[in-house]
Amino acid sequence: ALFYANVYFPCPFLDRKSDRAKRCMLLNSRCSTLCLDEPRIRDYFIFSFVRDPVSRFYSGLIQTVKEFCNYAPDEESRKLYCGNGEIPSHVIEEMLLDIRNKSQIPNRHLETQSLSLSSPVEIDGAERMLPIDYIGRVENFVPDFYRVLQRIEAHSGIPLPDFDPQILHAKVNEDKSSKARFAKSRSPELDELVRSVYHQDLACFT
Repeated sequence: ALFYANVYFPCPFLDRKSDRAKRCMLLNSRCSTLCLDEPRIRDYFIFSFVRDPVSRFYSGLIQTVKEFCNYAPDEESRKLYCGNGEIPSHVIEEMLLDIRNKSQIPNRHLETQSLSLSSPVEIDGAERMLPIDYIGRVENFVPDFYRVLQRIEAHSGIPLPDFDPQILHAKVNEDKSSKARFAKSRSPELDELVRSVYHQDLACFT
């Protein structure tokens, strides 16, 4: 079975009234990796994809702002963050410094990828890290995902169907909304601060 590693995911196999559900369900009634039982952990081929920390940060920031604007506490906050205007560089810098100094807990869009992939599971009655069979890169999606399929074929013995790997092609470019929101505020200095804050991802995945 396939399992795409993520901190939060749907889990139709779980009894929502069970003790395990009470311990493992988190955001919006979605499941954490603690919802996985040992048979599934041992049976699943677990993989994930990581992304360049800098481009991921700006993309994640847009998602964070979108969610924040649904519950923006006051008009001043709405003017600063909401709509399609530029997000000021000093606001982004303050957010990064808060994350680095741990004075602000980042949400799932801004937490480090290394933290997300260190999700806990219960194995042999003890809490351990989620075992991951393969980690690919979004920037190298086509060949990396084809390797995932080849690994699954090797593990399962089920031959891959004939197909052109290029049908998996996915362009990994910052979308237009991302470019528009950071056209003036983004700078080499700000990118370097992102790298500093997310240095663990750079160490683990580059």
